[in-house]
Amino acid sequence: MGGPAEREPWYYRSVYRNWANFRRFIRRSLFAPREAPYRLTLKRAVALLSFCGLYTVTEIAASLGFLLDDVFAPAYRQTRVDAPVFIIGNPRSGTTLLHRLLAQDTETFTTMRLLDILFAPSVTQQRFARGLARLDAALGGPIRRTIGHLDAAAARGNVLHSARLLAPEEDQFLMVHPWAGLAVWHFSGVLEEASPYTRFDTAVPPGDKTSIMGFYASAVRRHLHAHQLGGGHTHHYLAKNPAASPMVASLCEVFPDARFIYLVRNPLQMIPSMISTLDLTWQLLGSPPRRYAGRDYVLEMAKHWYTYPLERLAELPSDRRFIVTFDELTRHADTTVTRIYERFGLRLSAAFERTLAHEAAAARTYRSSHRYDLDAMGLTRDQIQRDFAAVFERFGFSTGED
Repeated sequence: MGGPAEREPWYYRSVYRNWANFRRFIRRSLFAPREAPYRLTLKRAVALLSFCGLYTVTEIAASLGFLLDDVFAPAYRQTRVDAPVFIIGNPRSGTTLLHRLLAQDTETFTTMRLLDILFAPSVTQQRFARGLARLDAALGGPIRRTIGHLDAAAARGNVLHSARLLAPEEDQFLMVHPWAGLAVWHFSGVLEEASPYTRFDTAVPPGDKTSIMGFYASAVRRHLHAHQLGGGHTHHYLAKNPAASPMVASLCEVFPDARFIYLVRNPLQMIPSMISTLDLTWQLLGSPPRRYAGRDYVLEMAKHWYTYPLERLAELPSDRRFIVTFDELTRHADTTVTRIYERFGLRLSAAFERTLAHEAAAARTYRSSHRYDLDAMGLTRDQIQRDFAAVFERFGFSTGED
């Protein structure tokens, strides 16, 4: 897909922002309804004030970077996005594992790191970051070591998701900039605002969809252009984004040759893991009045994400879709990736084959330390099996205790 500038409204080229959403976030955070899964405690107030301060500084820099792109790097608007690959599926289904595995094939893919997503979404900022990295290397790497220590501290004791500034990350966090996506409501606990984004293609108003997808496509073009300026030679953008599961139709409109890898995990594992993850996130950001307040929200979201993406993918040619289970990926990562490359017509280099063999062995021995209690969540195995019977039948998932 190309990126003809004449079809881009000016706010895609600078930065589209939904200030009404942001004002609503502040209002609802300060004056939360009693039934909300969060309370305005001192802990949440400190987290909110800290975030707003960081967000203000970050967005001033991002806005300046977006505007400077039009002056010093206008060619990004013509950068082609050819056959991007989107890794989708319910959260806690192996999307991170597959993303970080494929991202190691730098001859084929380029992907966004958390640093790029949050702090350097513009070409100008990425140029600056690259220059700073060269200076840091010449000085012995003090900045990189500091980032490494911060990443290690953030990951210590985190059994959920090891987010690191210099590691590949899900690009749904780009939507923090326009304040118009699932992440900003989902993780802050304002679930009634998050719900439309869990059914993006069918529930988000057309005007909002156009603005959001326009901003996202522009961000991808900027990344590819900055990557090429830095000497990169890859051609396929790689995105891991569970929140894109309800956006398959919208992504196909913006990227007509997009390809998708859909990961699916046994609901008996995925459902409690996601409920627990959401609960732990809210505990970090505040003081929820009750445990597992997101249970019903997760159940409804999962029902849609287990069915809608598969319906849309069935409409695409077979060489643009690949469906794999969590167990297949973790037990046979090397053969799974080889099949993906064969389906999409990609070249598997000898160097990446060696990487695959090593990573596949590590995946087979990995055991998560994340534990959860169905009874405490108000769930039973029978209820999950009943609510997701079609998923168990289609993929032959076990209903046993293992």
